[in-house]
Amino acid sequence: MPYAINSIVVRTLNWPLPAITISEEECTHIISPIIKNILAKLKVVRSIKRTVIYGTIHLQGMGMKNLYTLLGAIHITLLVQLHNSNTDLDMLLQTSLECLVM
Repeated sequence: MPYAINSIVVRTLNWPLPAITISEEECTHIISPIIKNILAKLKVVRSIKRTVIYGTIHLQGMGMKNLYTLLGAIHITLLVQLHNSNTDLDMLLQTSLECLVM
């Protein structure tokens, strides 16, 4: 079950994440119907704690990846990859960060 969710559902939601910035509430709003349907198919009570859903399998969780955590990880990865790459996008990111600091 975790493989199917993480490899199909989360990957489908994963590809536009580098281009968008959304809040944790919006991520929860996006993923909630998916979680409800998956829990119904598994015949698991829908009011189960989200820590169990996002918990690792070896700790008896379901192993589903948190969309908001993925969003942050992807953004940080892109910042690290593009830093000092001397591209137009790097210059734009540096300018944006400097304005943010001010």
